[in-house]
Amino acid sequence: MPSVFSAIRRPQRGAGARSGARWIAVAAFCVAFCVGVSGIGVSGAAANQLLDPYFSASPQIAQSSEPAKDSAYRSGLLRILQTGSVDDILHHAQTLIEAERYERAAGLLHSLLIRAPDDAEVKLLLARLYLGLGVRDQAELYAGQALQAPRLSADQRRRADQLVTAARAPLSDEALKDGALRFDGSATLGFQYSTNATGGTNQDRVLVNGQSITTPDTTEAKEDANLFASVFGRVRAPLGETSEFDGRGFLFMRKQHKQGESDLFAGRLEPGVTWDLGSFYGLATSVRPYLAVSFATAQKDLALLSGAVGLESVQRLDATWRFSEKLEIARFNYRADVERPSADQQDSTQAKLDLRLLHDLGDGLGVQARYDVAVRNAAAPFNDRLQQRIGAGVSKTYATTLILDVDRPSRVGLDFTYAWTNYDEPNPAVSDTTARQDSEWEVELSHRLPVAAETSVDAGLTYGRRESNLSNYEREEIDITLSVSSSF
Repeated sequence: MPSVFSAIRRPQRGAGARSGARWIAVAAFCVAFCVGVSGIGVSGAAANQLLDPYFSASPQIAQSSEPAKDSAYRSGLLRILQTGSVDDILHHAQTLIEAERYERAAGLLHSLLIRAPDDAEVKLLLARLYLGLGVRDQAELYAGQALQAPRLSADQRRRADQLVTAARAPLSDEALKDGALRFDGSATLGFQYSTNATGGTNQDRVLVNGQSITTPDTTEAKEDANLFASVFGRVRAPLGETSEFDGRGFLFMRKQHKQGESDLFAGRLEPGVTWDLGSFYGLATSVRPYLAVSFATAQKDLALLSGAVGLESVQRLDATWRFSEKLEIARFNYRADVERPSADQQDSTQAKLDLRLLHDLGDGLGVQARYDVAVRNAAAPFNDRLQQRIGAGVSKTYATTLILDVDRPSRVGLDFTYAWTNYDEPNPAVSDTTARQDSEWEVELSHRLPVAAETSVDAGLTYGRRESNLSNYEREEIDITLSVSSSF
């Protein structure tokens, strides 16, 4: 699922899914998934785009990318990766850098770095590439690694010193003016089938005011399909030698086929400023304070407005390790178009801390781990809660050679998440004596197949389950998602 989509959760008013047509949907996903996986061919020939924060998401690279229109070129590039020597690939990458074809050069060099991790010339070219793109801290990082390489020649040391000096030099007024505004983003259009589109309970009987009754129709799990679309954008402009304006935002829309109460339209605007703080204890560090305004309309008559202030920090040990932390304090206000007293009970203030670790193991293999904790104080005390979440994932990028002749790697990923939530007080609509306690887990299998220079097809299969000490909130769900994404 796209990250924007997974960040917007359905209202948690119940839980569940019954068996029915879910396994037919699983079989359909397996067909789509295997179409992509059948193209695995060259192990280690493609760089790990997922975990390198500059190669995978650099707007400079995204702006300079050119569609690979010549299939003969792509075939030749693949042959170089499969059979070419290190010198052959270095020569080709240098030619691409001189022609300002940065995306192709970055792919070659990051692939070569997996094959030759101690080669100083590879790191010198990477430093030159990122310096040309204006990613100065990454240029200094690779130049510094080149200086530490064994058997460094005098000429290589001289060039590495020059690159370090250039990366640390103050930006001129002309350079600041030339890079005044950069914009990049992505758009996604997709289809999702869910065995529990309503977020309903999977129990036959539930509690209402402490009494056990047959599950009402309004809280039953119901399958459905939906169409969704999202647009993400990012604008950056230099403010000084070590700072830049960094604004982000997204729009998201979901339209249910049958269950209209789960329709959703949401957006977020997040202006901020990024500061490069240099190196602390061997970690290249940057921080970004930001403000955020969000809105959402759901269930036909319910609206959500929120404002937030936050601070995020990123540290990089080298090209393979990345750490990030994010602290955000937000205020949520719910409003209903019709008389709906329960809406105001959801008004709340939340403090949330996110911790992330990404590591590139080489040969296109990457792992990640994460932990977040959120404390929410609501207008109704029974909605006060503490939620903690842990997760881990593994991904593999590889060259796809059987089906499509595209010089971008495919990616397969497996992700697991577990969360537990404790509510402070009993909910009087359910039980006068029992405070709700939930535990949730979710596993997701995903696959990305590139179909053009900036376009890919994504398939995802997710199974999730929530256990609760109150039957109203137990649920089970299988989601199958197919989408097309394009970056710009």
